[in-house]
Amino acid sequence: MRTGLQTLLGNVRIVQGDLRVEADEGRAYRTDGDLERVELFGNPTTWRMVMEDGSVTTGQSEQINYDLQTGQITMIGDARIEDAQGSFSGANLTYNLGSERIEGTGGVELVLEPGQRRESDESEPAPEPEPSPDDAPDESSDNAPRPPDDAADEPPAADRNG
Repeated sequence: MRTGLQTLLGNVRIVQGDLRVEADEGRAYRTDGDLERVELFGNPTTWRMVMEDGSVTTGQSEQINYDLQTGQITMIGDARIEDAQGSFSGANLTYNLGSERIEGTGGVELVLEPGQRRESDESEPAPEPEPSPDDAPDESSDNAPRPPDDAADEPPAADRNG
């Protein structure tokens, strides 16, 4: 079917690359042979995607509208998205697969997991940044802080008051 509507009933699964969507029923819209968008319904509809870094993002809601042209998933009714960083929930959520941006309406809740990172290998700590030569004080410069000449003869301030 090159153009029009296809109705999908019972145990609907759609797989596109690393994205997998499952629902009870759906409607697929085609234009000139290309799948344009899919509307999915279920109790719940679910999706799962393996991200470029190897982490997994999942979502569920009563209805999913997936626009293949923009890479956007609109989740309607008791929507929830979970990823390595936490979870997002609300009446409606919109998730852009390309930018990984989430927008929501209707009592949106965000729960961030402490210490979670998106890297697939969390056992390796991030490297410490090395100080730039510009950040180090130049001891030969006239602008470098120097102790007063008589500071060596005086005890530290804490000892003078004690």
